Amino acid sequence: MLTKGVPNLSKPNRDLSNGLFHSPITQGVVNSLTSTVQAPSELILQAVLGAISTAAQGQVDVERIYGGSGPTSLFLCVIAESGERKTGVATKVFKPIIDFERKEAKKYAEKQEVYELELEIFNDKKKLIKKKLSQAMKTGKKEAIESAEAELLALQRKKPKEPIKSQFIFEDGTPESVQSDMSKGNGNAAMVSNEGGTVFGGPIARDLAFLNSQWSGESFTVNRKTSESFILDNTRLTLSILIQPSAIETFLHKKGVEAVGIGFLGRFLFCNPLTTQGTRFLDPFRVESKEGYERYVERMEEILAENFTTNQTRHVIEFSDEAKAYAQDLYNEIELGLQVNGRFQYAKDHGNKLLENISRIAALLSYFEHGKDEKISLGILQDAERIAFHFSDTYLRCFQTYPNYLKDAFALQEYCQTKRENGERYISKAAIRRSGPSRLRNLRALTQAVELLQVWGELRVCNDPTTGLVYLDLQPTFAHDPHMWNRFYNKYKGSL
Repeated sequence: MLTKGVPNLSKPNRDLSNGLFHSPITQGVVNSLTSTVQAPSELILQAVLGAISTAAQGQVDVERIYGGSGPTSLFLCVIAESGERKTGVATKVFKPIIDFERKEAKKYAEKQEVYELELEIFNDKKKLIKKKLSQAMKTGKKEAIESAEAELLALQRKKPKEPIKSQFIFEDGTPESVQSDMSKGNGNAAMVSNEGGTVFGGPIARDLAFLNSQWSGESFTVNRKTSESFILDNTRLTLSILIQPSAIETFLHKKGVEAVGIGFLGRFLFCNPLTTQGTRFLDPFRVESKEGYERYVERMEEILAENFTTNQTRHVIEFSDEAKAYAQDLYNEIELGLQVNGRFQYAKDHGNKLLENISRIAALLSYFEHGKDEKISLGILQDAERIAFHFSDTYLRCFQTYPNYLKDAFALQEYCQTKRENGERYISKAAIRRSGPSRLRNLRALTQAVELLQVWGELRVCNDPTTGLVYLDLQPTFAHDPHMWNRFYNKYKGSL
């Protein structure tokens, strides 16, 4: 899954391992669930961000430092093997939202029952008035006609309004069903899946353009052949997906070219955590802290309640002056990284959206920690920066698109490392063409890859003056080893 090669690691001051210094509620729930569930902490952090985005996207937007404002919705994806307790984490993290939906579903059912009765009464009254109007038109009496028309218009203004269903989370569904539910509901939705194959491998993946538009906060026109068309305007969509490597590989095989080409993958924050399996021992003396999780649940319930106690106009979370100046420096650093030899040279689409994701995370953290009336502080922004760059490292390892000459070099790098681990130091260039990676059978590709690894200091190209043999020394900083050379040379002669 992970691309082999020279790593693109963030600066040391962006290390996420020490936690979020300025987001105590968020860090508290991560610590609490790390203790109780014993899943990787970054997996838990991604799930928490997905839940906050789901609950808050209908309440707040974020200021853009280059002008205007935009959504706080996040697209998140955890790539982890079976057994990493993805489901256990998601169940805990999304529990406040699911509980809220259940309560609202009961209220909705009651309102729907009243609505259907009121609608039935309305339709009966409408039939009577239309009958009265029809009779008046037969008689031709102007006053009777006008009276019936006025009565009909007055009734129409009192037509019962269908209640809005308070559903945030959709695990699966067709693009058509999700779009319809967003149109009829409150316009805020989340595709949440503990087994991400139902999203990446499901029908929703047919319409990546729709998903892109929702991340960007753009209007989306839904054209229907058999029913009325409509426009999704000012809607918000969060994706929080936990998926196994095999499922994401299948998606990339089927839709990878399109997903990269239209910038779908570049919108995501990806997480590929180190496993905790084999270290999750039962300890009767370990104290499991639940305080952090309880405070998280309390704050989530407050935010969910705000979705129905305030108007539908989103509040724009702004940057403090200090944070805005810092964000501008971040923007320039990321822009510089798009150049040749920059961090994002081979992942420009991801780089172009990184500051946007940093801003969204910062707004969500600020709202979650301090409410909607406080501006994004420098500390909160730096927490968001650490999070986004940590997940950016994952994107670069997994998805950046290298040119062929670098792919050749990485293939040779991996092949040479295998030889080192097998106790070999010297290998012939010709042997690589015969039995090495298939992409290096071409002499020009192999020569270019060898030259590049020599520049990186991973090998040295040598020529035996007596035989003309071209071979590679895989330990170029070590002194010549006669014993290993003789073993290699005898093996070489035996192959002639």
